[in-house]
Amino acid sequence: MNSDPTSLENLRDIVVPPAVSWWPLAPGWYVVIFTGLAVATFLAWRQLRQWKRNAYRREALDALRQAGSTSEIASLLKRTALSAFPRSEVAGLTGEAWCDWLETTGPSPMPSGIRSTLNRGTYDSDSGSTSELRSFAMSWMKFHRSEDSTQRKEADEPC
Repeated sequence: MNSDPTSLENLRDIVVPPAVSWWPLAPGWYVVIFTGLAVATFLAWRQLRQWKRNAYRREALDALRQAGSTSEIASLLKRTALSAFPRSEVAGLTGEAWCDWLETTGPSPMPSGIRSTLNRGTYDSDSGSTSELRSFAMSWMKFHRSEDSTQRKEADEPC
């Protein structure tokens, strides 16, 4: 060995420390993982609850695709409304009051042709073209504003 401190013979390789291990995790990572799992579980639970809550919509839309007459479509609209809203609010509605209620709870105004078709549809043997009524019913079934299930239960309970 050379006693000169500046000599290149005294150089040694740099000793690299071992890599930092991922395990065990720092406490902050446990908080992040737990929070992420809690949020994911909550969102999955909400999505499942919403999917179950809209089961009547899926069934009504399937039945609407198979409906062939105006009276069947009108009946499906009423049954769907009874599934989503309190019976006391929907069951007694007929004629113009029924059409006004559908328009109020639906996503768009009801055209006058559909209004007259619904008013005479169950009594008229000549149903004619149902495509306009079917498209309105499909739109209403997909996008109507239904009440929260807790409000529905409270409204249906006797005093």
